[in-house]
Amino acid sequence: GIPPYLYEMTSLKTLFLDDNNLEGPMSADIGNLVNLEKLTLSENKVSGEIPTEVGGLEKLTMFWLYENKRIRGEIPAEIANLVNLKSLALFNTNIEGAIPNLSNLQALEVFKVENCDLTGDGYMSLYDVPTLKVLGIAGNKELTGSLEGIGKLTKLEELYLGETQIGGTLPEEMGNLVNLWVIKSPETGFTGPIPGSFGRMTSLKDLNLKENALTGPLDE
Repeated sequence: GIPPYLYEMTSLKTLFLDDNNLEGPMSADIGNLVNLEKLTLSENKVSGEIPTEVGGLEKLTMFWLYENKRIRGEIPAEIANLVNLKSLALFNTNIEGAIPNLSNLQALEVFKVENCDLTGDGYMSLYDVPTLKVLGIAGNKELTGSLEGIGKLTKLEELYLGETQIGGTLPEEMGNLVNLWVIKSPETGFTGPIPGSFGRMTSLKDLNLKENALTGPLDE
């Protein structure tokens, strides 16, 4: 795992240890690194839960743990204290349970948690984060909720929702997402028509809504 002496290097601002063969859990001593701005342990063999002490790293702008299949447990609610966080990437891990309320993360631009075991509709708190550019929550088969309120994310560029239980109708407010260039939402639960407001999404290049339950005519 991370050598214990690294946790004593309190002047560290960046810690990039991705794509190695590091094993074992993250220590609660990670909370000592109060000047840390960027932390990535992605593509390793890190195990265990994300320490709640991460929530004390208030200068953190980037936190990446993706591609660590042995990470488990829930996303700590303390993550919401990271008010400078711009990028959170936990995809392809075994984190589980509800996504905590993250509406406090008013600098967040990237939220990627695809292919985990997350449940519920906690991701909807991110509709109140107007800086968000990438929302990736696909492949979490127990996620529920809807897109009601997503129209506030006017900077959103990428939306990945496939293979979840997210459903309801596609709201008219999606027409506000004029910077959105990709919507990938196959195998979800959307019903009703594709709203005419989609015509305002002039940046859209990639639209995948296969295997939903959409209805209505194509010629209106």
